[in-house]
Amino acid sequence: MSSHFAASHRSTRRLAVFLVTTACLPVLAVPFVDIAAAQERAVAVRYEIAAGPLPQALNRFADVAGLLLVYDAAATRSLRTDGFRGEGAAPEVIAKLLSGTGLTWRFTSRNSVTIIGPSATASGAFGSDDATVLQPIILSGGQSSEDSYNLDSSTTATRISADIQKTPRSVNVVTQRQMIDRGVSDLEEAIAYSPGVATGLYGNDDRYDQYVIRGFETQNVGTYRDGMPLRTFGWAAWRTEPFGLERLDILRGPTSDLYGSNEPGGLVNAVTKRPSFEPGNTVFGRLSSYGGMEAGIDSTGPIGDDLAYRFVGVANRSGTSYDEVDQGRFYVAPSLTWKPEDTTSLTLFAEIQKDDVGDSWSVVPEYGSRRHNPLGQFSPDTYTGLADHNSVKTRQTTVGYEFEHEFETGITFHSKARYAQNDWRMRTAVPAAFVSLPALFGVPGADPSAVDTALLSKFDLDQKAYQASFDNNLSYEFESGDLSGTIVAGFDHYLARSDVDYAQGYLGELNLFTGDLTNLLSGLPTHLPAVLNNDIDQTGVYLTSRSEFDNLVFSGGIRHDWVTSSTETSAGKITSEGQVTSGSFGIAWNFDDAWTVYGNAAYSFNVPPAGITASGAALGMEKSRAYEIGLRYKLPDDRGHVNVALFDTTKLNATYNDPTDLTGITKIQAGKVRSMGVDVDALLELSHGFTVLGSYTYVDAEVTKDPTLQGNRPARAPAHSASAWVKYDVQAPALEGLSLGIGIRHVGSYFSDATNAYHISSANLLDASISYQRDGWSLVLAARNLANKEYEAECNAATFAAAVGALADYAGSCTYNEGRRVMLTASRKF
Repeated sequence: MSSHFAASHRSTRRLAVFLVTTACLPVLAVPFVDIAAAQERAVAVRYEIAAGPLPQALNRFADVAGLLLVYDAAATRSLRTDGFRGEGAAPEVIAKLLSGTGLTWRFTSRNSVTIIGPSATASGAFGSDDATVLQPIILSGGQSSEDSYNLDSSTTATRISADIQKTPRSVNVVTQRQMIDRGVSDLEEAIAYSPGVATGLYGNDDRYDQYVIRGFETQNVGTYRDGMPLRTFGWAAWRTEPFGLERLDILRGPTSDLYGSNEPGGLVNAVTKRPSFEPGNTVFGRLSSYGGMEAGIDSTGPIGDDLAYRFVGVANRSGTSYDEVDQGRFYVAPSLTWKPEDTTSLTLFAEIQKDDVGDSWSVVPEYGSRRHNPLGQFSPDTYTGLADHNSVKTRQTTVGYEFEHEFETGITFHSKARYAQNDWRMRTAVPAAFVSLPALFGVPGADPSAVDTALLSKFDLDQKAYQASFDNNLSYEFESGDLSGTIVAGFDHYLARSDVDYAQGYLGELNLFTGDLTNLLSGLPTHLPAVLNNDIDQTGVYLTSRSEFDNLVFSGGIRHDWVTSSTETSAGKITSEGQVTSGSFGIAWNFDDAWTVYGNAAYSFNVPPAGITASGAALGMEKSRAYEIGLRYKLPDDRGHVNVALFDTTKLNATYNDPTDLTGITKIQAGKVRSMGVDVDALLELSHGFTVLGSYTYVDAEVTKDPTLQGNRPARAPAHSASAWVKYDVQAPALEGLSLGIGIRHVGSYFSDATNAYHISSANLLDASISYQRDGWSLVLAARNLANKEYEAECNAATFAAAVGALADYAGSCTYNEGRRVMLTASRKF
C-alpha cells in the first residue's frame, strides 16, 4: 500500500485502538515528528525492564512512560532487547530498547510514539506520499493477559470497563500467564491462588469444578462465561477448558444487581479467547505423570480487511490417580469477528467439548483412613467402585453471538446471546456403606471396626440440560466539567431446562482387599428408577452506573427480576414464582494516585439448586444483604497492588446437601447464616526478576438462626485459607528466559457436613514450576502437591445407615484430594 498513513482509510480500519483509562479516546497518527513532545518527555523516570523479547519490553516501557506505542507486530515478534534498568528519559530508554534491532522511532503526538521498520525509514514513511505502511499495527499501552500477572481493568465488576484500582468492589484477575506458569488443567486449579476462594473441599473429582467464595458454596450458580451464567442443575455441570480462556475475573460479594440470581459470595467469570486482527498461532503438547498425552492449537488473524477468525482446539487422553479410571477430552472453539468500521463489530462463536472422565470421586472407609482399622489402612489411591461400571461421558455444545455498535450520539448498543446444551451419561458404582462382613452377619467376636467390604449401589443417569441467555443494553458516556462517567441500562433473559432419568439399585458386596464381588444380600432392590426435572425462567431489567468527580468514584445499580422455577420428581411437580429487586451502591476515594478507600452495600437473591426439602416441599428463595469496606494500594509504575477488604454477609434460607441422601436431591435449608471476615491479596512485581502473588482469607461463618443447626459452622467454610506464589526470572545473561516458580496453598480446617459431625484438618500444599522461553519456544515443567501430601477433603455418614443397623457408626466414608501430579508442556508461537 502506497497511500499516506494518516489518509489511508484501509489502514485506519485495521487499527485496534485501546487505551486503559476511564474512557476510550480516539488515536490519530500525525504525519510529522512532534519535537515539543520529545522535549516534554525528557524528564528522567526509573525503569526496570528485563532483557528478553522486544514486545514484552515495549509493553513495560509503555506502562511506565504512559505512552501509546504504534508498531508492526510482525516486525517485532522475533526480536529481543537488552532491556533497561535505572533512570532515564523516554527518548533515551526507547532508543536503548531498540538498539541493534534496525527499528527507529518518532513521536507522532505528545502521548504516542510510532516505531518504524527499516523500509519505512528509507522511504520516508511519514514524510512522503510513497510511504510504506507496516501492517498489522498493534497499539501497546497496557499489560497482556498472556505476558503478565497484572491486569488493571475489568468489566465484570460493574458491566463497565473500569480501572480495578478505582472500583468500589472486590475483584481480581487470573491471567493466562498465571495459568501457564502454574500448569493448570481446570478452572478449580486456576482460581486456587485467588483471595476469598477455597478449593479442594470435595476431594479428587474430575467431573466438577468446585469452590467456595467467602464461605458460600458457589460452583452451582456462580460459574459464568463471558458475563452470562452457566448454572448446574442436577449433575450436569459445565466444565471449563483453560486453554480456551483469555482470563478469569473473580468478583467477590453479591452480584444480583448486575446478573440476577447468584450466591452472595461472588462469581467466577471466564473470558473466552476471541478473534484478533493481529496474526498469532500457538501449538502445544503436554505429558502427564499419569501417562497419556495432550495437544492443542490456538490460531487467530485477519481474513481480509474487516474479518478476523480464531480457532482453538484441544485433545487429550491420560490416566488418573486411580488405575481403574482414565479420562479424555476433545474441545474445539471456532469464532469469527466482522468489524466493518471502528464503531461496529459482530462476533459469532461456537464450542464443542466432549469429556470422558470416568468416576474419579472415590471414597474409602472411615475406619481405615481417619480411624484405625485392625486389618490395615487404605491409601488415597484405593478405588472402591467397579472398573466395569465406571463411565461418565459428557458433551457440551454452545453457539452464540456478541454485537456492539456505537452511535454518533455517544450511545453504544451491546447485544449478546448464547444457547448451551449439556448431555450427561453416567454409569457408576458408589459405596453406600462400609462394613465388616463378619460383623454384618453376626459372627461371634467379629470386630465391627475391621471394615473389609463396601456395599455398592449403582447410580446411573441420563441428563439433558439446556440453557439460553440473552443480554441487551445501551451505555452512554458523559462528561460535564469535573464529572464524568457511564450509565448502562438493559434487560436480560435466562431460560434453563434440565431432564434427568436416573436409577439406583444394589450391586453387591465388594471385598476391599481381594476385589471380589459377591451378592449375599440378594433381597435388596436392584433397580429403582426415578426422575428429576427442573425449569427456571429469569427475566431482569437493570440500571447501573459509574461516575467520577475529582478523586471520588460512585458506582451503583438496581435490578428487578421475575423468576419462575419448578422441580419435578417421581412424587410430582412443584412450581414457585416470585419477583425480587436487588441493588448495590459503592463509593471510592482515590488519593495520591496510589491509595483508594472504598465501601459498598448490596442486597441480592439466589434460586437454590435443583432439589426439595426432606418433607417434599419446594426450596425457599435465598436472600442476602452484605456490607464491605476496603483499602487498595497501587505500587509505583503500576508494578502491582495490595488490597484489603472487610466483609459482612447475612443469608436467609442457605441451602446444603442432606448427607443422608445418596442422590443429593434432598436439601437442608438453614434459617440464617452470617459470614464475616477479611480477604487480603497482593501482587508485587519486584526488582531483580521477582514476582510475588499472595492472598489470605479469614471467614467467621455461623448458622445464626435455625431450629436444628443454630450455632453450627456452615459446611465447607474454612476459617483460614492462604496462598503464595513466587516467580523468579533468572537475571544471568547466560540463562536468559529461564524462570522458577514455587507456591504454597493453605486450606484451613472445616466441617464437611451441615451437622458438623465431621471435622476436616487443615493442610499445606506445595506447588512448583520451571519454565524456559526462547525465540517463540516455551517449555514448562509444573507440579501440583509436589510433596505428595495425603489429606482428607470430605467425610460423611453411610447412606445405607438404616440397612446396616448397629454397624452404622462404623459405616462412614471419607475421600482424599489428589496427590502429586507433574506435567511437562512444550509450546511454540509463530
